[in-house]
Amino acid sequence: MKLKEVEKCTVLTKFESKKDIGFYKYCDEMCFNGKNLFNIINFYIRQIFTADNNEKRHELQKEILELIDFHLPELSQVKGRICGKKKAKGTKKT
Repeated sequence: MKLKEVEKCTVLTKFESKKDIGFYKYCDEMCFNGKNLFNIINFYIRQIFTADNNEKRHELQKEILELIDFHLPELSQVKGRICGKKKAKGTKKT
């Protein structure tokens, strides 16, 4: 693929808002929260992979693995409910 073709395929979306509008504050806060959520998930993933490869684990790695072990059953139940709903919708269509 040539560089010019790549440039043609790229679509940029830009949202401009004046800071005096209340919607700006909401969007700014949501972007900030989204960025922080993305960063903490990446941190957890890095800790899991590095803990999995090492026999000696650091305190943060132990804490994150314990947190995952604690919440895993609840996450599995939620995933099971979502999959059940998707299967039910699929059977209704046929």
